Amino acid sequence: MAASSCGFKFWVPRKAWFSLFNSPYPAHRDESALDVYYPENEVLMPLEEGRVFEVKWFEAPKVRRDGLNFEPLILIEVGGGKVVKVLHVKPSVKVGEKVRVGDPIGKPIISGYFLPWTGLHAHFELRKVTDPYRALGAYKLKLDKR
Repeated sequence: MAASSCGFKFWVPRKAWFSLFNSPYPAHRDESALDVYYPENEVLMPLEEGRVFEVKWFEAPKVRRDGLNFEPLILIEVGGGKVVKVLHVKPSVKVGEKVRVGDPIGKPIISGYFLPWTGLHAHFELRKVTDPYRALGAYKLKLDKR
């Protein structure tokens, strides 16, 4: 386990690495976002289970030349009125699909938001299902210190 929030545990594979603080994005400053770097470039569901609630693409800035013009957003409902917000991942899942911890959900992409030195990763936040989109307002994460 890498982190937890509101009784939900975020699992990260042994060969992957993660960070809460390596980005200027507001959710990282608020300790409410987890970036996971997968060595196999396959992003995996980090919580016990959920159902894909929404998949959408939105226009992204072009901070680096090789970044995509559009950013994917995946929302996975995990229960208790909460969703996991996933950014920087080209989805391989569809709305309504059930996913469990360790299931592949997509491939990391070079986001238009990435700075030139940013590596491929997935961004995760735990949010209220009624407020899934904003940059602020996600639940704080507590790191597992084991």
